[in-house]
Amino acid sequence: MHSKKVQKIIWFFSLVNVLLLCVYAVLFYSINDNNKKTSEIYSSLYKKASEKEDLLFVERSLTGSVEKRKILESYFVKPDEQVAFIEQIEKLGNLARVDLKLSSVTPPKKTGDEFLLDFTAKGEFSNMNKLFALIDEMPYRISVQKANLSSSNSNDSFIEKVPMWSGTFTLVLESYLDK
Repeated sequence: MHSKKVQKIIWFFSLVNVLLLCVYAVLFYSINDNNKKTSEIYSSLYKKASEKEDLLFVERSLTGSVEKRKILESYFVKPDEQVAFIEQIEKLGNLARVDLKLSSVTPPKKTGDEFLLDFTAKGEFSNMNKLFALIDEMPYRISVQKANLSSSNSNDSFIEKVPMWSGTFTLVLESYLDK
């Protein structure tokens, strides 16, 4: 009888062990599945957070560069600023002590066309050099398309003969913004 009782206890504990192993297996797979789902959610959230962080970085960069973009845009001549640009060239002629006369201005008709400025200048060679040094220092991208220089001697007997130079020039304004 004692042996039957021990046998029943062994069967009972064996059955409880099997049930506990089954519960353990179910819980293990359930927790493992939940971990995978949680990992996917965290991965998705991390990806969205990093995308948002990238967008915030771009936004901060754009807002931080507003002043720099304004400075950069100031280097472009817009259609409504053509007269001011031409007046600047004339002022540079006065600064260089050169007699400067505009002969023609050819604004671009469409995007991609060149903005041309034709003028004649008369003065001493050093002043002509100063004029082009001043034009070169302007905050625009300007190139000289044509330059024809010729010299003539002064006929004034009181002044030492200083050769006067005259020339015709065509400037191309490459930093023109047609918008």
